[in-house]
Amino acid sequence: MVEMPRVLVVRPVRFLPGKTQEAIKWLDETEPVRRRWGMIWQMAAQNVTDRNEFVLLQLWDSQEALNKWMGSKDREDLVTQRQRFVVYDPSRIYRMVTEALCETLGDSSG
Repeated sequence: MVEMPRVLVVRPVRFLPGKTQEAIKWLDETEPVRRRWGMIWQMAAQNVTDRNEFVLLQLWDSQEALNKWMGSKDREDLVTQRQRFVVYDPSRIYRMVTEALCETLGDSSG
């Protein structure tokens, strides 16, 4: 049986003026909701030269889990809430490639 690869969501974020601390607190407080849908972890990182630019990283158990989350009422509710804090650029979604997965796919380059 082939295990579904995990996926990494990379989302550039700009918090609205004066909302950075409140937004980061909200991300932490709402993390358990996303975890129930299959998110493994999340973190926010701040650009060292442009302190208004952040990136939100989320590791999901599978593309299937992420897809279910994207269509959920829980996500819809959080999207409505987050609008008071943030401006998002489009997300980028990456399939996690590990050495074991490369072997499964027949790629000997690792």
